[in-house]
Amino acid sequence: PPPAPLPPLGVDHIARFNYPYGDGGAAYAKAHAAYKAKPRDWGAVRAGCEAAIAKDPNHLDAQYLLGVALAQGGDPAGAADHLALALAGDYFAYAAGLGSDEDLAGFRATQKGTETAQLATRIAAAYAQLAETGLWVVGRRSPFKWPSNDGVRYDAPRGELYAYDRARKRFVRLTHTEHEVAGFVRAPGSGEVAILGFDK
Repeated sequence: PPPAPLPPLGVDHIARFNYPYGDGGAAYAKAHAAYKAKPRDWGAVRAGCEAAIAKDPNHLDAQYLLGVALAQGGDPAGAADHLALALAGDYFAYAAGLGSDEDLAGFRATQKGTETAQLATRIAAAYAQLAETGLWVVGRRSPFKWPSNDGVRYDAPRGELYAYDRARKRFVRLTHTEHEVAGFVRAPGSGEVAILGFDK
């Protein structure tokens, strides 16, 4: 069969990455607690992730973890759908887990697992192309706030580096620095980039 079309890459607004603190945050916290429990309660993980996604379909952590829960429940087709959404939304956050997560070992051995690995390769290539052709911007998922008092303390610019797809008007995330990017410098002709940031 022909390869499945790529899901939409990235997000339409950088504020979508504020999902840990959005409408689905509380439900996902319950799902994550069930995931960390010993033994894991996969039914509660699934229910919590589904509740989080119902409130915020852009909650990518919930999409990924729901994919894992469905894989554990013997639903590789459902798992593939949600894993694909997570990978397309933030490839660099979830690609490593797709290949190494022990909870996905059984899924990787299925036909859907093979198809998802192939899709991940295509998503990686699309991200690489957008990194070359897109407009690079430092964007914040939430507004910057000045420190409330003087002295040395933790603070961050709350930014990450994104490539903006002008044609589709979407942002793909290129860095994962705990939102500490303040700027960047590209070295002409070398392909190297300096990421500038701070956490104090």
